[in-house]
Amino acid sequence: MSMSPGFYKEVDSEGIWNGKWNVKLKAPGILIPVRGIDGKITAIQIRLNKPVNERKYIWLSSKDMPGGASSGSPIHFVGDPTAKKIYITEGPLKGTVAHNLTRFTFVGLPSANGIGKLDVALAVLKRNGAQEAVEALDMDKFTNKHVGIAAVKLREKLSSHGLKVVSAIWEDKTLKGVDDYYLHRMKAKRNMVYDVDVLANAA
Repeated sequence: MSMSPGFYKEVDSEGIWNGKWNVKLKAPGILIPVRGIDGKITAIQIRLNKPVNERKYIWLSSKDMPGGASSGSPIHFVGDPTAKKIYITEGPLKGTVAHNLTRFTFVGLPSANGIGKLDVALAVLKRNGAQEAVEALDMDKFTNKHVGIAAVKLREKLSSHGLKVVSAIWEDKTLKGVDDYYLHRMKAKRNMVYDVDVLANAA
């Protein structure tokens, strides 16, 4: 049996496996499935209820346990694997939320600096018909030097795969992520429809 990240073999004091498997959960939080282009879960990221050492997210991993495995921090894919336009953002949760709000196809990097993990996925998506990629990292790419550099490197990576590259920018920079932006748009549209209905009923 091949090991899945986070799972490990239970062993006795002499290191002999008792035939049972267990899972290593370091701290409580929300489990976020990370999926490949084939839709299968490849890893689990945990959004911690309380940050640990200033970290909000950790990976489900058992690399230091008997028979355990590391997650490898893979990229996350959600949407249509044959989409002509794909959006690249940071994190599986952000990508999943943005996809659920828009139905657009998203690739979630394990971190803003996880660009090196993209090559295999981009080659597959390009072969499947992808033509355009939207760099949709957080708006602090204009104020945070490290995120800004990552955004430039991401655009270069996307271009190297023969994709037309667009950078996602919106006016209200308090809406940090692409998920925040689309959620704001959805709420604004809902409020606008509500206001129209109220006026119509008042008439």
